[in-house]
Amino acid sequence: MPIPNLSEEQFNFVQKSVPMICVDLIVKNNNTVLLGKRNTYPFLGLWHIPGGLIYYNETIKDAINRISKREIGIEVEVVKQIPIHEYINEDPRGHFIGLIYIVKKIGGNLKINEFNSELKYFDYVPNDTNPCQIDIIKNVLYGEL
Repeated sequence: MPIPNLSEEQFNFVQKSVPMICVDLIVKNNNTVLLGKRNTYPFLGLWHIPGGLIYYNETIKDAINRISKREIGIEVEVVKQIPIHEYINEDPRGHFIGLIYIVKKIGGNLKINEFNSELKYFDYVPNDTNPCQIDIIKNVLYGEL
C-alpha cells in the first residue's frame, strides 16, 4: 500500500531499497492477544499482529493512533515497548524494522475492514499465523514480555 506523497512506483522502489519502519500493535486482554486475519497481500488469509508503516514526519505516537484506528477500529494506550524485530528475508515486500508495542484498548469498538476479514483474541498461536510473527506472539503469550 503506497504512502502519502509517493506514487506506487516510487513506493515500490523505496520499499525494495531501504529498510521500512513499522509499528506492530499487540492488543492484550487478560491472557489473550488480538490478531487479525489478513485480507491483503502478502500473508493473505493468515492471522497477524495489526500494524503498519510510519509515515515521513509522523511521530511514533501518531502512527500508533492512526494504525490502531485504521486497522482495528479502536483507540489504544501504550503499556510498553518490547524488543524490536527485524524482518529480513521474511517478508516478500522488503526489509522491515518492527517497533512492537503492547497496548490496551481505551476506546472504540473492534471493526473489520479492508485490512482484516476477522479480528479475534487468542490465548494460543493459531496454526495459520504469519510465520514472521509466530515467535513474537509466543513470547508475549508464554514468555515474560
